[in-house]
Amino acid sequence: MSAEVEITTSLRPGVLAIPTEALAIELGRDVCYVRGEEGLERREVKLGQSTRDLLEVTDGLEAGEEVVLDPAQIDSASEVVVETLHEPGESGVHPPPAATATN
Repeated sequence: MSAEVEITTSLRPGVLAIPTEALAIELGRDVCYVRGEEGLERREVKLGQSTRDLLEVTDGLEAGEEVVLDPAQIDSASEVVVETLHEPGESGVHPPPAATATN
């Protein structure tokens, strides 16, 4: 048997998303580490929808902030890799079913 399936998704402009590698779960809470004036700052975040690669952040981060891409390496690395957060432009976010991604 075979089937042809079409999945319709919605457009969600202005969604802030982070790579999945930037998320840590500590004591059952979702957190990110943000580069601040005095070094790295632990920040609890609230998540929305997600894909395999991206997580929607609904609270706790703002566009323009830099998040650590591998929080597990903070203690063992003298330098951490960060990514600057950007909100998507006009094209917005195209979530697959029950998920969100940026262009």
